[in-house]
Amino acid sequence: MKEEELWIVPDVVIPPKFKVSDFDKYKGTTCPKNHLKMYCRKMGAYVKDEKLLMHFFQESLTGATVTWYTNLEPSRVYSWKDLMVAFIRQYQYNFDMAPDRMQLQIMCKREHRSFKEYTQRWRDLIAQVVPPMMEREMIIMIVDTLPVFYYEKIDVAPCEACRPWIFFINGVLCFLKFNGSRMKKEER
Repeated sequence: MKEEELWIVPDVVIPPKFKVSDFDKYKGTTCPKNHLKMYCRKMGAYVKDEKLLMHFFQESLTGATVTWYTNLEPSRVYSWKDLMVAFIRQYQYNFDMAPDRMQLQIMCKREHRSFKEYTQRWRDLIAQVVPPMMEREMIIMIVDTLPVFYYEKIDVAPCEACRPWIFFINGVLCFLKFNGSRMKKEER
């Protein structure tokens, strides 16, 4: 193996007081464009130094994505733009597979999952929906996915951690009741 094949960015100059940022590691399962945005924001002070951006990009990767980076052909990556294009091309399928409103509507809480796990999963998925959802749309959709059990237990607060959700669901139900009765009156 030739020495120049060991790195993508030869002759990178690291500033004396440079400190590697604490990056969220990209695993290859989410939108590559969002990862690039976050990486660039953390490296904002060095945006003019392409070699530095390219060299430290590997620090924002983990697992199979590191293997992808180390297997890049140095002869094909001359600039930060080349690296970004290669990265997006490699992980584009994650962007194409981002959840949409239909997927959120068919979600349901499984019995073996806690309410907290379900709502966290819901929030993680909502953050990926393009275009972003309005708050009112999110509230109505999550309430529609809950089993009847939760409507029956709303007035009983089993734990302190549930209080915000109970308040939230009560508010949504009041909203729906108020708007539902108002719509019926308007129909008459």
